[in-house]
Amino acid sequence: VWFGPRPLGTGGTSIETMKEIIELAREHDIPINIHYCEIRSETIHYKREFAGYTPGRLTGWLEDIGLLGPKTLLIHVNWLEPEDIPNLARTGTHVVHNPCCNTKLASGFALIPEMIAGGVNVSLGCDGGPSNNTYDMIQEMRFAGYIHRARLLDPLVMDNETVIEMATINGAKVMGREKEFGSLEADKKADLIILDTDKSHLIPAPDPVSICVCAAN
Repeated sequence: VWFGPRPLGTGGTSIETMKEIIELAREHDIPINIHYCEIRSETIHYKREFAGYTPGRLTGWLEDIGLLGPKTLLIHVNWLEPEDIPNLARTGTHVVHNPCCNTKLASGFALIPEMIAGGVNVSLGCDGGPSNNTYDMIQEMRFAGYIHRARLLDPLVMDNETVIEMATINGAKVMGREKEFGSLEADKKADLIILDTDKSHLIPAPDPVSICVCAAN
């Protein structure tokens, strides 16, 4: 079991309580995850809450209170701005992308290709059942690739190899356990699934990576 505290942001947790949670997590060396900037109204709230807003402040204030860092997972982040990306990369903060949930709820589009290009570790998640209806990680991979190609009008962004890494090794990095699993390498745990490609919708299968992301279920 892998767990850590989850503050609700300023909408549900006071800054004083968030600081206490951060101190507790650091004391016990456990991660923190927070659903952040998921919807537009939440982001507007943050901008109004902190006087003197400037681009990059959506993550800047999190760094000020000690939240950003390699033990922190920011989930969704659909309304972060380009100026926030360097803050995430510099502090080693992880992002968890939930494309199916974000699409179903019309929450917005995170700057995922831009974050990856900026050096941020981005993994994949499903959010909760009520927000998604399924915990199908293959579907999450497919959506992660497709929606950003449509958003940027570029069929070459979010290639299938990148999406596979988001679902595997990048998730292991989020947990700080990439040396144990997340890729098929000597001395790592055999963390894998087996796909039966002897199915009509998977034939022919010249490219197993493409089949896994774009056709499997």
